Amino acid sequence: MSGGQMITATRTTIYKDGEDDNNDFEAGNYNSMTAGKGYGSYGITSTSDDGIVGGTFVGTPNNGNISYTLTYGTDENGIDADADDFHYNFVANPYPSAISAEGFIDHNANTNNDIFGTIYIFSQSGAKASRQNLDGEADYIAVNLSGSTAPTGVISGLDSTITTGVSDFHIASCQGFMVIARDPGASTNTVTDFFQNSMRISGDNDNFKSGLPSDPILYRFWIELDDETHAKSSLLAFSDEATTGEDILYDAPNYYLNQYVDVWTESKGKQYEIQCLPRVEEVTEFIPLGVKSSKSGIHHLTLSNLTGWPANQAVYLFDQKQGLYHDLKNGTYDFYLDEDEKDRPISNRFYLTFIGTGTVGVNDIEDNTSIQIVPSNNQIHISSSQSDIEKIEVIDTMGRVLLSQNGNGNNMTIEKKFGNQNCIVKVALANGEFKTQLFK
Repeated sequence: MSGGQMITATRTTIYKDGEDDNNDFEAGNYNSMTAGKGYGSYGITSTSDDGIVGGTFVGTPNNGNISYTLTYGTDENGIDADADDFHYNFVANPYPSAISAEGFIDHNANTNNDIFGTIYIFSQSGAKASRQNLDGEADYIAVNLSGSTAPTGVISGLDSTITTGVSDFHIASCQGFMVIARDPGASTNTVTDFFQNSMRISGDNDNFKSGLPSDPILYRFWIELDDETHAKSSLLAFSDEATTGEDILYDAPNYYLNQYVDVWTESKGKQYEIQCLPRVEEVTEFIPLGVKSSKSGIHHLTLSNLTGWPANQAVYLFDQKQGLYHDLKNGTYDFYLDEDEKDRPISNRFYLTFIGTGTVGVNDIEDNTSIQIVPSNNQIHISSSQSDIEKIEVIDTMGRVLLSQNGNGNNMTIEKKFGNQNCIVKVALANGEFKTQLFK
């Protein structure tokens, strides 16, 4: 609202983002609210609390383009921060109608380059069972053009859902969310058209976080880590729009926003809670999967949701510490974190790979009985009953090709010169069929 004011509230203390952008919030009773600025209040405070925060506002509903001043802050010592950690801005939909998240992200991250392409919606929720937290735990749902990190929909006990894509994701009136400002070369950056009438949409304004429909362009799956009390998810997607580098509209770096558990994928030494990769014909690499937990003991990695994924395509988790492969499509993987493994990022234990039964983006044969791959002492014997062998590859758990050999007829033998490490043998036939097999 223009000159908006909250005159009654069921929570007496209201918070806004600090102007210095040191990731702090300032408490107060704000007689005049700034259009586009986010304001917050505590939600669930007890087991009998329904979490509903009521309020009465007066003022003139906003219309037209609305400017907003982004802050590009310094750290607690007043030093200009070169990382993203101190550039959060808490903003909110200023209109009496919902706005398109895709339109907001595309305009401000793609056209204007004022923010990074992921928005973060607060969720006082990370508990695995009830998704309600009463001990001060904070978490954020990341949303960009790849989708969101909420895999199955229940967020903070609200009657709203987030499922897959972003093309029709609606940010309801007054909904607050975090953005990360890009460096404008100054401590502030006033964007004259940060919110635009063209972003506004009708309907889907009942809940603060609305549903996300399926987008057929992308394959997606969500990996969830839980310690039997708290949970966090990471999204991995595949798209023709993505590259092998960092894509500002499709990738979301990981910022450890959950203080209890965290899970992410890695690429070129950087962590992502949302990572989008090209939908290539053959995925032959192992993607590092990092985890972090505040406690030792039993933990679980689960494929909590997947969309558009080929039915015959396995999702293998490789546990390098145990030397085990597990297809997450067949169930949860349970593992134990030792005392010295808690409270620190673990980036070299788990890997995701998809070449056990095929590749993403092609029609694959899950169990090609016409190809036999048989180990014997220090050799591997390969035979085909239907077509000549075109190529043989041996790949290690880091995605490195240990052997690449052209075919010769329908019976071949290769020497095992790979030591005792885990590896995968892939055999391609002249007729286009292939088979992959895991060896330990």
